[in-house]
Amino acid sequence: AVTGSVAHRAQGTRTLARGAGMVAGAFGWSYQEYARRD
Repeated sequence: AVTGSVAHRAQGTRTLARGAGMVAGAFGWSYQEYARRD
């Protein structure tokens, strides 16, 4: 049960990091678009 909890938590952290990376990438991309349009 403990190892399963750790594995689940590790996967959740990995997914969260991937989601944050995609959000940061999308935000950076839109920021470049706004800067270019200016």
